Amino acid sequence: RHSDTHAAVLAPDVDRADGRGAGHDAAKVWRSSKGSFKVTPYQLPTSLYCLVLTMMRRAIVALTALALLAGYAPILRGMFDQWSSDEDMGHGFVVPIVVLWIVYRERKRWQALPPHPTLWGLLILALGAAMHFMSALGTGLFAGSVAFLVSLTGAILCLGGFAFVRVWTFPLLLALFMLPKLAI
Repeated sequence: RHSDTHAAVLAPDVDRADGRGAGHDAAKVWRSSKGSFKVTPYQLPTSLYCLVLTMMRRAIVALTALALLAGYAPILRGMFDQWSSDEDMGHGFVVPIVVLWIVYRERKRWQALPPHPTLWGLLILALGAAMHFMSALGTGLFAGSVAFLVSLTGAILCLGGFAFVRVWTFPLLLALFMLPKLAI
């Protein structure tokens, strides 16, 4: 996504006869739809820094998602098997699709939020990891599935903060409907 300032950088205001622009050696005047503004040579790396920072955040989010999927692959496979074999759990296939659709539909709302990562997410991730370890020891698929949702919430807290969890509260609660039945 290109912001208005990136588009403005492409259109310098040329007011000199030699075509080099106003203040060739110092600040340049740039025009945008929001008006003209001066950009010094020292400010240009800031926009590059913001671009690199945005790309790094996206890469971290993608790597976190891949780590969660890889770490919980046996649990997710078990959930899939139960959805396909148990008549009462057939809706489990639809729930992740609906959750992703809601998150996509509300994307303008959460994309406008500034990320405020919190260390509380690490505590929630540790709790999810402990639950996942217990499920691997034999407590069952239900505990592992709950551990996945707990870890997902912890990752959201680590990367975005409490505001992102508030925005995604409904999709996270809706994801509870994809959990397998508790075997008693």
